[in-house]
Amino acid sequence: MYCLGMKSILVKQVTRVTWPVAVFLIVAAGCGGATDGTPVAPPPTPAPTPAPTPTPSPAAWPKFGAFTDSQGQRMTYGLHLQEEWDPTEPRGVLLFFHGNNSGTQEEMSRRTWIDHTAPFDLGLAVAYVGSPRSRPDGHPHSLLGPLYGRGGTRTWMGRDFRLVHELLQSGFDSQLAIDYDKVVFFGGSAGAAFVSEFFERYAGIYGGGLHVWCGGFWSRAGRRPRKATDGPWEPAFPWTPFTASTVRDRVRVFVEATTGDWVHPALVVATSYYQDVLKLETRSDLANPGGHCSQGSTPRREIWEWLSRGADADPRLRGTAQDADGDGISDTRDPDDDNDGAPDIVDALPFDPRDYRDTDGDGIGDFEDRDADGDGVRNADDAFPSDPHEWLDTDTDGIGNNIDRDDDNDGLADGEDPDPVHGTPIDSLAFQLMENDGGRGTRTWRPVASVHSRKPTGLVYPEPSGDRQSFQYVALGDGPVFQIMIDRSERKESCPSVFLPALCVPEFDPYAHYMDRIHVDRDRNGDLTDDGPPLLLARSHGDEGRRVLPHATIVLKVSYASGETLPYGISLWTTPDLDSGIHYRHESIWIGRIQPPSGAPVLVATVDWNLDGLFNTDRGRTPTGEQDSRDFACVDTNRNDVLDECERDDGNPGKLFSPPNSVKLDETFMLDGRAHRIVVAPTGHKAEIVPAR
Repeated sequence: MYCLGMKSILVKQVTRVTWPVAVFLIVAAGCGGATDGTPVAPPPTPAPTPAPTPTPSPAAWPKFGAFTDSQGQRMTYGLHLQEEWDPTEPRGVLLFFHGNNSGTQEEMSRRTWIDHTAPFDLGLAVAYVGSPRSRPDGHPHSLLGPLYGRGGTRTWMGRDFRLVHELLQSGFDSQLAIDYDKVVFFGGSAGAAFVSEFFERYAGIYGGGLHVWCGGFWSRAGRRPRKATDGPWEPAFPWTPFTASTVRDRVRVFVEATTGDWVHPALVVATSYYQDVLKLETRSDLANPGGHCSQGSTPRREIWEWLSRGADADPRLRGTAQDADGDGISDTRDPDDDNDGAPDIVDALPFDPRDYRDTDGDGIGDFEDRDADGDGVRNADDAFPSDPHEWLDTDTDGIGNNIDRDDDNDGLADGEDPDPVHGTPIDSLAFQLMENDGGRGTRTWRPVASVHSRKPTGLVYPEPSGDRQSFQYVALGDGPVFQIMIDRSERKESCPSVFLPALCVPEFDPYAHYMDRIHVDRDRNGDLTDDGPPLLLARSHGDEGRRVLPHATIVLKVSYASGETLPYGISLWTTPDLDSGIHYRHESIWIGRIQPPSGAPVLVATVDWNLDGLFNTDRGRTPTGEQDSRDFACVDTNRNDVLDECERDDGNPGKLFSPPNSVKLDETFMLDGRAHRIVVAPTGHKAEIVPAR
């Protein structure tokens, strides 16, 4: 085994309705085994009984908390009510989204951004949310900067749409009853850009209004939409003049900007978009002097009173038994019966516009399922909320206890450890899911899945629902390959909108020219029907010109010759040529501190750059010679506690390559004035720094 004869550093993985009535005004501003060498698998960790869901009760205000959604994302919030208000009574809420700011989530959600007098007088609660993501300042091309960058700017990203939606549907984790027909979303600057797009996606769900202040989804030039949706496919409300008519009596828009604001021209166009193209009831205040995010002349009380009047009816009541969404297309012919932007072929809840995902198949959408993977552990308490086979990670190494051979990371395998969960942890590397940029860098070499020439026999596949299928496989690590089936549904017509070119940009997923359901044999048992819901990808006409392509991230459990099974994350994306093989790239690293021969422990990351699942292989260069595809490590040689050694040289797009300051596994590097080498196990989660020969 690899760990014999070296000082091993064990590296572990760290991964982490009903419609009640209330009003929201949202403002955005190892080595182990038996003594004979046979690996010993620990018994599965029993799932604890889930805690009961709390109900709102009178309490001291404000109330600060943190919410975890069905995918394990966490968002902090600050909820403000008047003391005499009963939180069990449906109430409107003013929810604020901050712009780009420095600070923690907690600081963003605990800060008072507006005067509460006006919303309280209007009977509206006030809520602030903190963005869960930050962009490291000074490291724009860092491979690992988002994990270990100092400082940084807290900002909003498209993947946060889902988190906000589930937060609202939960009533701030059951703290407040909400009237979802009286929600007003208010955002400033980058917060406005985020909430404008959130509004597009969920206008069919929430009634109330959108307050766009000194921002919006338009670029500075006002010519093209500014989008945060690059990445995994998510349904969007089919935002066209026709479909906007179905929510016209439920939502209003107020656009606010001052004449000296650099976004002013864009917001003039945005006002016309909402008012003249979508024909929503729209007002604006664009004439007051001032710089970026200065307040206009219209009193905020007046704006919020107008926006918070709410909807006249629940949109789900508009349809008939033959036309559930009331769009004039009978359900027998309608490809999207609930009009939520998710075609019925991928919608687990085809008659509920609030969601399309049901991970555990229990009939409860993930948006309201407090145990989305059905393992008996609430999302907030589940270290792996989307994996029904894992829920505990005692040593927080990113490896679930059920596959972790050393649950407490004390260097003693569970099968030999009298107390396998209470040992003293040793220094270790940990698994991190990077959630990187999918198809960025089209000239960069990426591996492609192998394609079966015909449907293999001896494997069990789901019944296809699309127009074409492709059967493929990916080889990772030393274990069996992962079988894949891509089930493609094609759309022949192009985007029908002639009202505004922006309505036909690729980000508007209802006009995707194909949608792929990607079934992966995650447990490698030869049966692709027992692995949970498929990954979803959609591509639109014009996608080929995009810098970032829609992609989906998956964490697989890869087996190694050592007997270990460890997590390994990749992102996948498809091309129009279904039979060319699915493309994939790395989305995970092992990162932590390693003790060198002398001196203090040093920050290190190991990267499987050639994506074969093995972290110490040398595949040389690609046939074109454009990219060095050898595996490497990043070592904090300047000891600034930031892995800026993993900064990429993106200044030369013709030759994208591994970071120039990274360490190839056959090279020496200088640390504390001495030459060293790094030895990495095939698993990536064990490494050792040794003196150079």
